[in-house]
Amino acid sequence: YIIEENTVKYIDYGNPAEFRLFVPCADRTIALYDKNCKRVDGWEMKHTEGLISREIKHFVNSNRDYLIAKDEYKLYITDRRGNERIHVANPLAPNAYSDVYLVRQNTPEAAFVTSTPDGKMASVDIASGNVEFVDIDSIGRDRHYMLQLSADRFAFVSNRHYVVTDDKGQVVSHNRLYLSSVDNAEMTYDGKIALWDREESLGYLINGDG
Repeated sequence: YIIEENTVKYIDYGNPAEFRLFVPCADRTIALYDKNCKRVDGWEMKHTEGLISREIKHFVNSNRDYLIAKDEYKLYITDRRGNERIHVANPLAPNAYSDVYLVRQNTPEAAFVTSTPDGKMASVDIASGNVEFVDIDSIGRDRHYMLQLSADRFAFVSNRHYVVTDDKGQVVSHNRLYLSSVDNAEMTYDGKIALWDREESLGYLINGDG
């Protein structure tokens, strides 16, 4: 059965025959269906080590497709058929509350970035698979969300801190927050960050600059 609804992802590759529905399941498999909801033959990604925590992402860089799934143990970066596209060279345990983003697209410095549970930006070089880690000021081991504000700006949000960095993890600005328990954070259509404080039963909208 499906882990949870927000992990199901459909991807339209631009050709009706290539519409794909990715369904992470509780047995640590990812089921793949076509536009008629029939299982797709030839899907090579059989199992993950843990349960998929976010929906699968699709990126195109220099005319190559990349599918990215993540669980609590590692990133899986594959081609359209589930074959490993990038071997992540350094151990990387992703943060369950952050997505994966593509930065410096179509350049020699292209990389995938996400955050780790201990408050670092992790950057996976597409060419080599090497991972670099940068500590994000004040986040530490606090539960946090990493959100993309623009092509080269990211926000790290926790109960007490709102930190904006560039795409290499260098801090641009830092603001204090006074929340009890951030339970969800996501971007709005007009560039704000929507936060939900579970303990206080309150929602907040924060401008990109904090």
